[in-house]
Amino acid sequence: MRIFFALVVLCGCVALVGCRSKSPEKGETKTHSVQTTRAEKKALMRTIEQPGTLMADEHARLIARVPGYIEKMHVDIGSKVKKDQLLMELAAPELQEDVRLTAAKQRQAEAESVQAAAALRAVRAKQAEVKAGLARARAQLDRWKSEEARVRELVKRGVLDAQTRDETLNQLRSAEATFEEVQAQIVSAEAAVARAEADVEAIKARVEVAAADARRAKSLESYRRIVAPFEGVITERHVHKGDLVGGAGAMTLLRIAKLDPLRATFEVPESDATLVREGQSVALHLTGGLTATAKVTRTAHALADASRTLRVEADLDNRAGMYRPGMYLSARVVAPLPEEWTVPQSAIAKLGDFVAVYRVIEGKAVQTPVQLGHAMAERVQVKRWRKSASPEVWVPFDGTEPIAEKAAGLYDGCPVQPTEIP
Repeated sequence: MRIFFALVVLCGCVALVGCRSKSPEKGETKTHSVQTTRAEKKALMRTIEQPGTLMADEHARLIARVPGYIEKMHVDIGSKVKKDQLLMELAAPELQEDVRLTAAKQRQAEAESVQAAAALRAVRAKQAEVKAGLARARAQLDRWKSEEARVRELVKRGVLDAQTRDETLNQLRSAEATFEEVQAQIVSAEAAVARAEADVEAIKARVEVAAADARRAKSLESYRRIVAPFEGVITERHVHKGDLVGGAGAMTLLRIAKLDPLRATFEVPESDATLVREGQSVALHLTGGLTATAKVTRTAHALADASRTLRVEADLDNRAGMYRPGMYLSARVVAPLPEEWTVPQSAIAKLGDFVAVYRVIEGKAVQTPVQLGHAMAERVQVKRWRKSASPEVWVPFDGTEPIAEKAAGLYDGCPVQPTEIP
């Protein structure tokens, strides 16, 4: 019993001594040896890395412009085709008949035009003949007027008798009637010429209409032949020989894609959108371990409303055929940032919902919240530091503030022994 009591007392003493050894002594402080640095103006290189995809440079969905049955198929999936190469032919007999009909109507209208031109020449010749007759009639009229005056005078003098006078007067009246008749014929000839000219113009218009109809029919008939809009590869085929295609709600017959070059497309966030320019180098990492280098060929220059991102495209040389549209990729663009004040990454302390640096003032580390910009692996941009909390005042860096090069292990107000990095 005595031995058990002694063991209990001994264990209690050991426990008491252990507790006292773990409690720190009040007033104990530790001076931290720190190296100090100052903000430096540097142009950091920003690495922008975003996922994307490869797309064909050009791609088209081919449909039938006119209804018909597929008569001939000249290509299949994977066929490489040239621009304007015949891909398939449709059977559409009604279109071919329409071509023949409109061509016949055009020939008919042209023949009528020839006839109308001949008729116009005839009436113009008749008009010229009538005008010539008018001159003869005028000459006869003038002759008999003069003769009538001469005979009338001779009758008065008794040289000629009254019968001669009456015969001369009758000749004058006949000449006057002939002259009036020829004048009426001229008016009629002019009207006939006007009608013939109008007929020629009307038939000329009919010829133009007939020619337009013939061209329209020929154009529609040409749609029976489906041709390649550009050089590329057939990537999809949805029909077979004998299928009825075209008409309302026309289905896709074939899809064609141009595979060289390909477009590497990716979206850049709003924060980096101003850093991307045409001509910048792009490193591409594709599925299957493939890599490539291209240059930024074009950007949208405007952010998408929904995603607030900038579309960027880089043309990728694919003459060797190594790459395929639809491949996923990772695009990396390294862009220079404008010169800004920077500090080492190690100088930044992340404290809850804010970040800070430790300025070294009179042998103490002063915790100072800061506003950051872009960051790189070793350095980060610093915009402003908080001079006071109430009222809140922020001031820009000017490169004169000594800052602890490493924030780890420091706290606000801890004593430090500074050594400035040369």
